[in-house]
Amino acid sequence: MSRRSALLLPLAFASLVAACDDGVPATPAPDVAIVPSPLTVNVGSEVAVAARFDGARPGDAAVRWTAAPDSVLSVVRTDGDVAVVAARRPGSGTLTLEVRSAAGVARRTAPVAVGQSCPASGMLMSPSQAIVAVGGTARFTATVTPCASEDRRVVYQVADTTIARVDSLGVVEGLRPGVTTVFGRLRVAPSLFAAGTVTVVQRGPVVTNITAIPNPLVLVDGDTARVRYAVALTPTSTAPRTVRFAIADTVVATVDTAGLVRAVTPGTTSLVLVADADTTVRYVVPVTVAEAWPYLSVTPSPVTVAIGGEQPLTLVLTRGPNRPPEAGAFVFETRRAAVATVTAAGVVRGVSAGTTSLVIRDAATGTAVRVLEVWVRGP
Repeated sequence: MSRRSALLLPLAFASLVAACDDGVPATPAPDVAIVPSPLTVNVGSEVAVAARFDGARPGDAAVRWTAAPDSVLSVVRTDGDVAVVAARRPGSGTLTLEVRSAAGVARRTAPVAVGQSCPASGMLMSPSQAIVAVGGTARFTATVTPCASEDRRVVYQVADTTIARVDSLGVVEGLRPGVTTVFGRLRVAPSLFAAGTVTVVQRGPVVTNITAIPNPLVLVDGDTARVRYAVALTPTSTAPRTVRFAIADTVVATVDTAGLVRAVTPGTTSLVLVADADTTVRYVVPVTVAEAWPYLSVTPSPVTVAIGGEQPLTLVLTRGPNRPPEAGAFVFETRRAAVATVTAAGVVRGVSAGTTSLVIRDAATGTAVRVLEVWVRGP
């Protein structure tokens, strides 16, 4: 290489760099954050989080949520940029947001602290007593009070295993006539227990068993579900196969005579089925009512409109999966009015060729709930 060529190479490289600086730089990876962060939630509760983009949201952005460790928390459902995280047991975990687009990959994490809502202090047995025939069964259910503990597993035992036996679900089977006690002990704290009495008789009752589905029953605040049941009778019985329904805590849920359960407010309770032909035979269904969280879908997204043209937005607000649409009040704004504007009714109008962002806010709180990208086509 000549001395002249060696001198020209650095100059050529500098010219190339300058040319790149004068041009359009490469689009960086999306600038995104998790809100809220950090998170604090109690065992058995859920919390909603969202991906908040600083600037325009890439039209090809693919959002992925993960949580670890699984024993502490998990992502139970997602809706676009929103995720719902459920707390399983006390501890610390991490929520991870990954956004992939043609521009690159952005990863963000948020620390999550899971606490115990309240300690277990006692247990209740339902029913408190039952009568079964030899070979018949009845189910006992021991529950923790005043609230769910970290580990709600119960170990069932009978005092006299020659009279009756019990399985891991609390189903007691009569073996010979007599009276014995059924115990339900909290596995992690055996000193906490509940007890019930089972009387085994030689001549079986009319009703031998009740079963019901779904069990357990989980509803979203405001939802309804019908409980289906089956009543087992002795082979020669012609008694009616009907039951009566009762809810332990009507503040949480209610039930009608046909077994239609309606969720009233978030919490836990029990649905009790009592056989009309033999009121000593009962079946208990745990009921959990979860808090509804609003879901907002917007179409089209992204928005494409010509200069001078208009594109109305369609917003659908629901309170959970498979729920009917609800009314909502929102405020719209564009970040570059020189490119596009938006009316109070959500109609986007193209002004000049280019791109901008459209922000949708909750009218009551002013919180941004969606950010859309707007493309205005030239002539």
